[in-house]
Amino acid sequence: MLDDKNSALPLYRQIYEAIRRAILSGEFNRGMRLPATRLLAKQLGVARMTVVNAYEQLLAEGYLEGKTGAGTYVAATLPEEMLQIAHDSSHRRKASPAARSHNLSRRGKWLAATTATALRVQGDGNNYAFPNGLPAVDEFPFGVWSRLAARRLRHPPRELLGYGDPAGYRPLRETIAAHLQSTRAVRCDADQVLIVAGSQQALD
Repeated sequence: MLDDKNSALPLYRQIYEAIRRAILSGEFNRGMRLPATRLLAKQLGVARMTVVNAYEQLLAEGYLEGKTGAGTYVAATLPEEMLQIAHDSSHRRKASPAARSHNLSRRGKWLAATTATALRVQGDGNNYAFPNGLPAVDEFPFGVWSRLAARRLRHPPRELLGYGDPAGYRPLRETIAAHLQSTRAVRCDADQVLIVAGSQQALD
């Protein structure tokens, strides 16, 4: 499981990669119970915390599932499958608005056709979005996002279930204020920054 203890790659990362490869190759079956961290650490001759860190990373990314008092198991559904499901669902939603407009009014059909034309440039088969304020959604790092979200939601704070600050997430506002000070010489603090969902909300 360890390629080389003298490798520049941290030991926990080597263990993480080895287990991940075994899961993806099918060597470790879904629902299979993994050795306890203390036992695996002893077998590999490493500190228990090294194995704990590897397991924590795999748990955060969704490759493993922890069952309280029962150990750690290979997840029943792997992250790659969840991403594929999301990808397939996205493709189904991308069906031409005009093709789904048979139940719309005449104006609705016109709007659907106009939207389809605005979002597509004929020629090379690629879709291009021209509306103002729309980011390059095809460049969104879904893999990184899913890993970070899974890691965060493993131990979610109670605040996530309640109402947030009306001005927006304060740590984000503090970061924006610091960024403006260091890169734009704008003297402001978090209380002067508002997080909005779009230009219309900002105007409202």
